[in-house]
Order: sequence, then structure tokens, then C-alpha cells
Amino acid sequence: MVAFPLSQGQDGPDIVTLQQALNRMGALISEDGDFGKGTAAAVRYAQTVLGLEPTGTVDAALWNRLMTQPEPSPLLPTRGITFIATEEIGSRTRYEQAYCHPVWPGGDSGITIGIGFDLRFADQATFGRAWGKLNQDVQNALIPWLGKQGSQAGADGLKNVVVPYDLAWPVYCADTIPVYVDRTEDAFPGADMLPGLCRSALVSLVYNRGPSLKGDRRVEMRAIRDLVQAGDPASLAQVPAQFEQMKKLWPEGNGLRDRRGREAKLWADGLPK
Repeated sequence: MVAFPLSQGQDGPDIVTLQQALNRMGALISEDGDFGKGTAAAVRYAQTVLGLEPTGTVDAALWNRLMTQPEPSPLLPTRGITFIATEEIGSRTRYEQAYCHPVWPGGDSGITIGIGFDLRFADQATFGRAWGKLNQDVQNALIPWLGKQGSQAGADGLKNVVVPYDLAWPVYCADTIPVYVDRTEDAFPGADMLPGLCRSALVSLVYNRGPSLKGDRRVEMRAIRDLVQAGDPASLAQVPAQFEQMKKLWPEGNGLRDRRGREAKLWADGLPK
């Protein structure tokens, strides 16, 4: 039985359960069983979203509401969804600092909002369904960029537009993740049959590098495709090494090297023991 209230400074399995529930709401915190500052901030965030006073402590009523929070996606486990979002934006705090305004990632990308929602690949119906809760003035500012390649000047012109995290999270789960799951399954036949964390690692790779398997810099991705298509335990056990081998594509100190290592670990954690 849980001993309420739960508050900062506590630890144990009940805190892990709490952190898992908070991550279903987009907390993006470690499920380490330590009720530290990050978990307290996540509790306050959840309380705000639920229309409660943001005290940072958990009583029985809040616990019961948190335990009924649904999984954010039917396609990937919450740990996988959280992993990809954390790799993309770092944390909720980092989102508010750097990603709450529209950005242009460069290249052929469009103006991008929320957690990786590229306006270039959205029409008005898709945009309206996903972002209908945005302030109408914000929607009006973004609509001209639907279906278009972005630019830095375009992003600079939208610097006063704010996309709140509590709207970005559900769109990421319901609209953006399915797009990348589809791209992953198209590029890696058999990906739909993978364990959830393995599939999440592969979606993270596609989220970051795209689904193309062409060229000298995609050797390891082609190897992963062949191993996934084989699908037997021995083949799937070889995939983490391919993630690790991709590190050679970036210099020491580049964050993508570390990301490939974390994806390798996530894949390994997903394999049947």
C-alpha cells in the first residue's frame, strides 16, 4: 500500500510507478525511483495539466488520477516514446527554452513546430486536426507554411509564436510518431514484429537520420534492415553492434555518437532475456 503523501526526498518502487505514470503525460523524466527535483517539477506539471494546484506532492486523489492515464501511443511503449522525445528536445524545460517557437532544421525541411512536426508535410486538414487547440492567431501565422520548404528567415519571422508543451506532447504521440513508425516499417520490413523497445530504437534512428538506405553512410542501416528482415533471435542480437558501428560517422564529442549508443542499449533492453 502506498504511504501518502509522496514528496521530494523519497525513493523506492512506488516512486518508479509514479514516474512511469508521469511519463505517460509527457514528463520526460528518468524512472529511477528517486523523487528529486525533476520528479517534483513533473508532478507540478501534471497537476497543472489536470487543473489542480501545483504543490509538487502526491496525495491519494492525484495518485488515482495518474494511475488512470492511458498509454500515449498504441504503436510504441511509453519508455520508447519518452526516449525519442528526450533525444529530440532534451527535457520539458529545454523545450520551453528552445523549441516552443517554430524552428527551421535546415535543408529541405519545412518550418517545424512542437516535437518534430514538419509543416512541409502537412495540409490544412492535417494541421487543423492536430493543432486545432492552438490560439487562432498562432494557427493563422503557421498556415502559410503548410506544404512549403522552410527558411531561417521564415523561422525568424515566427519568433513570437509559442506552441505550448502541453499541446505539443499529444500531437507528437498521436500524429508525429505514427508518421515515423510508418517510415520505419517501410524501410525495415519486419519492424512491425519487433519487441516494443527494439522498434522504438529503430524509430529513433529514422527520426534522426531519415529512412533512406542509400549511400556509403548508410551501410549499417542496410545491415540492420537485413537483420530485422531475418527476424531470428541470433540476427536481432547483432543489431546493437550496428548502432555502435555508426558512431564512426561523427567525430568525438558529437552528440549523435552518444545517441547511437543509447539506441543500441534501448534495443538490447528490448530483446527477450
